[in-house]
Amino acid sequence: MKLQATKRHRQTVSIVFMVAGLFWIIASSAVAQVDCVGANALKVSRVQGQVFDITGVAVHGAVVSLVKEGKSTAQFRTGASGQFQFNAAPGRYVLKAEAPVFQRSDVELIVGRSLSNLFHPGTLRVILGLGGLFCSRATTSNWEFQKMVRTNNRRLKETEETNATQK
Repeated sequence: MKLQATKRHRQTVSIVFMVAGLFWIIASSAVAQVDCVGANALKVSRVQGQVFDITGVAVHGAVVSLVKEGKSTAQFRTGASGQFQFNAAPGRYVLKAEAPVFQRSDVELIVGRSLSNLFHPGTLRVILGLGGLFCSRATTSNWEFQKMVRTNNRRLKETEETNATQK
């Protein structure tokens, strides 16, 4: 029992330090704002996936909404693994994901079966942006997701090193 409490305490402390570190990087960064350009609509056979921060860590408690023709059709709060899932009829939607501290992600979706997603249904991986320095992104490609996370981690490290040498 005591071991579990200690483990939870360590996890909580770790998360607090990670968030504090990200705030420090944003607040002290001399890097210019990034112009975020939205991606084309993603084609998926079903609306399901996960929400992540810029480093690839799942975001617990993110609010994910499915919007059609400007009206919210459904809303979901992610669990510990950042997962979400909606039952959606074929059509065009906007998936909105948001959580405190992060920039909201708006992803245009085209839901329906097609030859391109017949064998690969397209699990969404949504990365929430941070402080104007990191854009929100979404993809159905695991390879592309891993590439985005590596790029973000590299930029975080470079920014941290730059800030350390400026002190």
